[in-house]
Amino acid sequence: AGRVPDAPKDAFLLLVQMMVKYRANLLFCEGLPLLKLHTFQYRTLLQKFFPDVHRHFQDQQITPELYLTRWILTIFTQPL
Repeated sequence: AGRVPDAPKDAFLLLVQMMVKYRANLLFCEGLPLLKLHTFQYRTLLQKFFPDVHRHFQDQQITPELYLTRWILTIFTQPL
């Protein structure tokens, strides 16, 4: 009647699609180009939509690299 779900296979195929279609593999390439892009985008959005938070982080010398890198890489490296 329908396809029987196969969780490990489906999870692997999802990972492959993310790496190929959305170029998530660039998160792990030398120089981390996609991670740098996401960090720049995050910083820009934080400044635009939450200027008080952005200013406070700047005053405290808290850069997005201190926490954002771990958040993004956790998506691909840690089990839920």
